[in-house]
Amino acid sequence: RVSGLAVNALNTLQRVQWEVNLDFLVKVFDLSLAHDPPNVRDWTEIKKRITRVDCKEWAHDAFYGEDEAKNKERDIALMWTRKIINHNANVFWHSWACDFRGRLFPRGNGLSPHGDDLYRAMIRFKQWKPLGEEGRKWLFVHVHNMVAVPSGVIRWDEGGEDQPLKRQSFEDRDEWVSRNIDSLISLADSPRDHKEALGPNEHSGPGSKTFQRLAALIELRRVCLGCKENGGDWSKVTSGQPVYLDASCNGYQHVSTLLRNRDLAR
Repeated sequence: RVSGLAVNALNTLQRVQWEVNLDFLVKVFDLSLAHDPPNVRDWTEIKKRITRVDCKEWAHDAFYGEDEAKNKERDIALMWTRKIINHNANVFWHSWACDFRGRLFPRGNGLSPHGDDLYRAMIRFKQWKPLGEEGRKWLFVHVHNMVAVPSGVIRWDEGGEDQPLKRQSFEDRDEWVSRNIDSLISLADSPRDHKEALGPNEHSGPGSKTFQRLAALIELRRVCLGCKENGGDWSKVTSGQPVYLDASCNGYQHVSTLLRNRDLAR
């Protein structure tokens, strides 16, 4: 039976408001507005109803693959993106469920935090919160996690021997991003000119971080410029960027289920 704690968790998740990441949207897609050509450069320019959302040519190889069914799913996601912005004030909710192990997940993967690389990149929290120094640290850790991928997928030429390594401590990840902040921001400034470094020349398939990486860098650029403008006060910088961290108790979940051990499950 689902416990009261699990029900409370479900209700908390279902109250969470999500939005389309407009900063990411205008970087990767051409937006056609009613009676206007598709030349939107900044989300603040979206003053009219969006009539079409099309992937920019430089990101086409990452967006579309050989699986036609998957391509259709992504086109449908763009359709829902347009409708959410036009008709729902760019806010939506997910319906969540609890499985037999007690794990919680959204009923639909489209535009969800449990979806594929594109869907995770396309969304952020609607209710932005002040970062503060602690939030800045975890955002930097998230950026490091996005760029420290297996050799051959992303090419980091900017840092020479100072490469983003896997399995570093959280403190080392934070410090690496701080050291390389200018180069990372430059990637987000013009992703089209940094395809080799960002990786959008390959299809964003299962396990990919291509679009999530770009979304994280775009947010890094935005918050860093905002902090610089206010004199360096991170408590005045807000963000809705989700930070993903791998779960660490999956093994205990399965063992407790096999042994029917309630204490271990808790």
